[in-house]
Amino acid sequence: MSSLAVGSPDPGFGVAAQFSTLVDLLEWRARLQPERVAYTFLVDNGKFLPVWRALPPLALWFVPSVIGLPILVYNLIRHPLVRRA
Repeated sequence: MSSLAVGSPDPGFGVAAQFSTLVDLLEWRARLQPERVAYTFLVDNGKFLPVWRALPPLALWFVPSVIGLPILVYNLIRHPLVRRA
């Protein structure tokens, strides 16, 4: 399993920290800098964008699928487990 290595943003902290998960990294960051935002989620405002307002509601699902499906198929075909078979 790989680990996340992070150089300390606090010069007094000393050594770089090692984390095995993103959760460990975020907990460490929350203890070190509790007043700062460590992680945010992307808010989907697609239906409020000017171009989307003119399209029917079904387009909110169909258009991203048309764009994402070829990318998904491309990556699935080239995945190491599929290539071995």
